[in-house]
Amino acid sequence: MPEAAPLVLADALGPQPSAVSLSAVTSTIAEALSLQYQANTLGTARRIFAASEPVLALADADDYRGRLNPSAAQLRQLMAGIELRSGHVEAARPLLIESLKVEPTVWGYTMLATLERQLGKHDDALAHVDRAEKLPGARRLPLDVVDAKLLRFEIYRDEGSTERANAALDQALNLALAHRKHGATKDKVRAERLLARVLDGYGRRGEALRALERAMDLAERNREILGATVLSTIGRALVYKDVRAARAALQTGIKAGVESDDLVYGALWLMFLEKELGEAPDGKVERVLLEAIHREGWTAHLARWARGMTDDDALRNVAESFTEKVEAEFYIAMKARADGRESADAELRKIAESPLIDLMEVQIARDLLAPESKVELPQQVRVP
Repeated sequence: MPEAAPLVLADALGPQPSAVSLSAVTSTIAEALSLQYQANTLGTARRIFAASEPVLALADADDYRGRLNPSAAQLRQLMAGIELRSGHVEAARPLLIESLKVEPTVWGYTMLATLERQLGKHDDALAHVDRAEKLPGARRLPLDVVDAKLLRFEIYRDEGSTERANAALDQALNLALAHRKHGATKDKVRAERLLARVLDGYGRRGEALRALERAMDLAERNREILGATVLSTIGRALVYKDVRAARAALQTGIKAGVESDDLVYGALWLMFLEKELGEAPDGKVERVLLEAIHREGWTAHLARWARGMTDDDALRNVAESFTEKVEAEFYIAMKARADGRESADAELRKIAESPLIDLMEVQIARDLLAPESKVELPQQVRVP
């Protein structure tokens, strides 16, 4: 049983193992937890993590600070992600806080701030953003800081604090522009995607779309990140009702052969957009869904539902994990919204407040319901 392995490995390590030996064990634990994350088996993950306590206690010692990969803090963050994916906020939150006490990172504080925002605790969220931006290593991770400043902007925008929202967005813009051509391909893609979100904050739809088009051009040479970039582009097109951009992005994904799951999600979003705008389908959605209905797994259920082969109740019944249940409610609400039902936005509001902070459907729901931004692009700034 995987939950027994940490106990056996802890005994084998002894009281003062080398950093290499201890890293090997923490890596084994991380791999075991990652498998449970993918399989949505929370109970097993919790038993593995509990059995890992002796290893974590060793790894927390000052002698190993900065010498382990993964560290004890990273294992706690991984377990927090598993708890969040199952909807257990109160179990995830202390794990994140504990990990950040030992190993503070911009990304970690931004993740915690995002969670607090989802819970409606805006002051706590802003305090965590402050901590993220003031970390000594923040300057070396400018894109992580852009994420933090975008979160600050969204909180102030939602509160109606226009001046503060403006300042946060201006700072995010300057950072994104300064670092959009730095680093490896994945960094450049991320920078363009972040720049698109910043520009959308100013209401600059054309410039935001061009940033995403540049991101897709870059990502086409790196298939590992193309699927997420295609989905970002289609998701944004759904929010801002740009059917041309959605179709172009889905075609890019089809042509490049990105993962079937990504194509199904993109096809669903385009389907809703075409229906809401009264646009005649151009065949891309049909092609993706027809290929998916014969497969197994969650996205095959979504494809069959979208094709009218099952109804809303059947989709709810086949959703097993917490993530799938949230997704099911999102798609049912989006179908209602495309049909013009007034109740849809109330259902989307529930999705927008979900603790599943990494789920694209949650971000789309938030963006669809967000108040209009009144922030103006600085006159002296020129964007590509």
